[in-house]
Amino acid sequence: MADAGGMSGTSFHRHVKAATASGPLAYQRYIRLLEARRMIVSGEADVTGTAFATGYGSSSQFSREYKEIFGTPPIEDRRSTLRSPRPCPYREEAASA
Repeated sequence: MADAGGMSGTSFHRHVKAATASGPLAYQRYIRLLEARRMIVSGEADVTGTAFATGYGSSSQFSREYKEIFGTPPIEDRRSTLRSPRPCPYREEAASA
């Protein structure tokens, strides 16, 4: 990425850190975990499927890092999503018509 940006690795690291308050690899990890959380909460995929879809080779490593960032394991986010009923969009449309 540094080459694509036309800068040295050190310069790239310094610029990313100034913009994100973390290094390039930590920032990339955070972005991957944000996408994983979106997938978990939306019900798009189960925990293992989400781990592999976001580039993790191990669901246990994924779960550890997810909990470290969000404070709760992904399975708990998944369960709380499944427990909380979501309004049916068709009912809302019918009510407003």
